[in-house]
Amino acid sequence: MSSNRYIRATAKPSNERNKNDSYITPYSMIQQLLDAEDLDKNATILEPCCSQHRSIPKVLIKNGFNNITENIYEETNKSFLDFDENIQYDYIISNTPYGNKNFIDFVNKAKTIARKKIILLYPLNCLNGIERYNKIYKDTDYPLSKLYQFVRFPMLTDSIREDGTYSTGMSIYAWFIWDKEHTGDIILRQIDNNKYCK
Repeated sequence: MSSNRYIRATAKPSNERNKNDSYITPYSMIQQLLDAEDLDKNATILEPCCSQHRSIPKVLIKNGFNNITENIYEETNKSFLDFDENIQYDYIISNTPYGNKNFIDFVNKAKTIARKKIILLYPLNCLNGIERYNKIYKDTDYPLSKLYQFVRFPMLTDSIREDGTYSTGMSIYAWFIWDKEHTGDIILRQIDNNKYCK
């Protein structure tokens, strides 16, 4: 397992961001994704916005995925948007800090790096907007294939808990999955996360 390091782009001034610009992904949200989506355990995976908690790689490893490249948040001058497109991975799996402002740039960059699937945790309102529709969702070469929407609203600014539980907030979250092989309509599935909400 390798680990490259570079800074993650941010959408807010430093005094308005969560500490270290970290929106922590609860372990259970990752596990529920893996329970729902069929992924190749031999695939190469990039986690381009890995926090110091390493929650996504930890759950992947626990489930038998071992070929993972982590890019840990550090105070440097490099961004995922500057990532070398000659380095390819089968999957990108991440909870990005880029927010709505940089959604289009991040997704389009990911499409140049992920050979098979892009799996990103975003608020559901990232579906909105004519610019996103024209630049992201009309794409039939690397289409959005599925949305796994969480029934209850996770609070991602909370501290991570070993039992996978979390507080609830005001934003509806979903795992957005782009699949290069997908044809047809976007599939919407819901994930019942009630037992993890405190």
